[in-house]
Amino acid sequence: MSDISLMPVGYRTYKEARKKKDIYIMASLIVIGAIVLAYIMLTFLNLIYMQELNALKVEKSQIEDRINSLQKYETMFNSVKNYENLVKNAVGDTPDWEIILGDLAGALPDSIWFDDISLKHEEDVVKCVIRGKAARQDIIAQWIDNIESLKYMQNISCKHINELEDKGRKYSQFEISADIVSAEISTKTVERISSGEGVKSSGG
Repeated sequence: MSDISLMPVGYRTYKEARKKKDIYIMASLIVIGAIVLAYIMLTFLNLIYMQELNALKVEKSQIEDRINSLQKYETMFNSVKNYENLVKNAVGDTPDWEIILGDLAGALPDSIWFDDISLKHEEDVVKCVIRGKAARQDIIAQWIDNIESLKYMQNISCKHINELEDKGRKYSQFEISADIVSAEISTKTVERISSGEGVKSSGG
């Protein structure tokens, strides 16, 4: 037996249209609800993000303040490092005077003494001029012979020797120049001089 609707055609059409309209309304409500829910979720996530961003900005500001407060120490540190480098360079270019003075003293014969020592630094060489007195000229010659055995004492020359007399006592005044080469200095020279090796004493 087939279904036969006894309702008027107009009513049936209205009912079907109303049913479709209800479906459209329901679908629209679902879509709107989903959009509203997504908006709420995005707003919530954005709020969390902004809070974290603000916290990071505060932390960044604190770090920048600490860095700024430490900049003066950085300037001081750089200044100290510069002075340290200058000192290292200066020390590196300066001869070891403990060794040199020990050698010169060990090489001195009797009856000779210094009045003055002048130094002039020129790159890796120190120009040295020694003025002094000795009882005789041969003592001066002996001392020059002794210091010629020191490798770092180079270009040794005697500028002049004057014969002087003071209160009836004669002596020789001298001026000797030499180049001191730092690279040739060794602690072995001190050991050699202190042991007497290579040092000759003047006779008479």
